[in-house]
Amino acid sequence: MPITFAKVNIMYFRLRNNPSAVIVLSEIYGITSSVRLSCDALHNRGFDTIAPDYFMLPRTFAATEQKAAHDAFLSFGFDNAARYVRELVDKVRPHYRKVFLAGFSAGATTAWICAAGEPRCDGIAAIYGSRIRDYTSLKPQIPSLVIFPEKESSFDVNDMCRVISSSPHVSTRIYEGPHGFADKRSVCYHEGSCCRAHDEISSFFINIR
Repeated sequence: MPITFAKVNIMYFRLRNNPSAVIVLSEIYGITSSVRLSCDALHNRGFDTIAPDYFMLPRTFAATEQKAAHDAFLSFGFDNAARYVRELVDKVRPHYRKVFLAGFSAGATTAWICAAGEPRCDGIAAIYGSRIRDYTSLKPQIPSLVIFPEKESSFDVNDMCRVISSSPHVSTRIYEGPHGFADKRSVCYHEGSCCRAHDEISSFFINIR
């Protein structure tokens, strides 16, 4: 039976009846052009891709609207976001052999939360999820690739990698560039790190698949 999204709030997806799917979790700005490009990049590597409006945002925010986007995100919160994503995974799982999460920034932290406890998905990739620092007590139970930039303003990246690498399921990487290196709209965009991230994420999921 073809997969449909009549009862979920989906903003962008690329489907081709691939055996595995990646749910792409955006940062606080919503389904931006960079999120769509991430979906396209992973789709071109053999995955169906789904980008939900999992924060229930009123609209997509511009890169200059950080405060408005952050305020909208705070009104929803990580717990509700993780609940939404788990329900979405349950909905799409019957259609795929494997279901993965790839999250950016707030989406990365949401993916990290979903990887703990009794995860419904088969693996996650978390890209510059700075708020993971608030959830280090959670231990992923599935393969988890965590990618940080060289520097974060709120914590030491190398220390954080050492802390979360204590879990046997976690692999960490540090990429050149600042937080937001995969967002083409941002002054922080780093083309080399963005391309490398998509290559490593797809290889990571392919090895699990």
